Amino acid sequence: MTLHPGDLVLTGFPAECARIQPGDTVTCRVEGIGELSNPVKAASWEKHSLV
Repeated sequence: MTLHPGDLVLTGFPAECARIQPGDTVTCRVEGIGELSNPVKAASWEKHSLV
């Protein structure tokens, strides 16, 4: 499959994987192209609990 500028690469994970938590880093690596790392932050609505 050829990737072109502007193409999106969407991934998932197996059900047995741990949940992603704020403070984690998610990295996507494509051999021969590079990698992209994103820090996971809490959503703004998670920071202010209504309970």
